[in-house]
Amino acid sequence: MELISPDNCNPTGKNYNSSRSNKASNKPIGIEDPAVQVGILLYPNPASGSLTVLDMQGEYSGATLLVVDMLGRILLSGQIGEGSNTHSVDISTIQAGAYILILKKNGQIRRERFVKE
Repeated sequence: MELISPDNCNPTGKNYNSSRSNKASNKPIGIEDPAVQVGILLYPNPASGSLTVLDMQGEYSGATLLVVDMLGRILLSGQIGEGSNTHSVDISTIQAGAYILILKKNGQIRRERFVKE
């Protein structure tokens, strides 16, 4: 860690007070990926022919799956197999654009955005 004095960046300058100093740290900063936090991954994204849904924690096994457009119209629907943590969705019949994949199970609703090329 490096301490920088507010007195022209001179740590030996008069009235140096470390409580007023800027502190630098080598700890990484950023925003964590929400997909990793809750265990849902869509790939590839963008996709062209099919989209794979990976449920890393198995929370959505047996869930209802919907693909909706940005106006909320249901374009595709299906069911994720019970006991399965991966599911392939055939998106070859929908137009290129942005969509939302919705998973529903036991009152839980999960929404993930994806792009069809």
